[in-house]
Amino acid sequence: MDNISQKFSTNISDNTVFNIKNTASFLNISSATVRNWVKSGYLKSFNNNSKNFFHINEIKNIKSEIINGSSVKLSKRANKSKADRTFIPE
Repeated sequence: MDNISQKFSTNISDNTVFNIKNTASFLNISSATVRNWVKSGYLKSFNNNSKNFFHINEIKNIKSEIINGSSVKLSKRANKSKADRTFIPE
């Protein structure tokens, strides 16, 4: 279990929302990747005072898609059209 999951494991409810930094930590990706996924429509966010926030269920869904390899959108690096590698965070 990663740090953010351990940190919030007892406090995460269905109403929990994360900011970009915590979302990135939960998914084991960079904050820049989170922003790119929002712009590309891979990850849904809501705004509050011009800041992005994410519902925990959305974050858990995308994490399970990544782990299961079920997301075609995330199977190749978006910025490398000829890349054959898949993206699976550690």
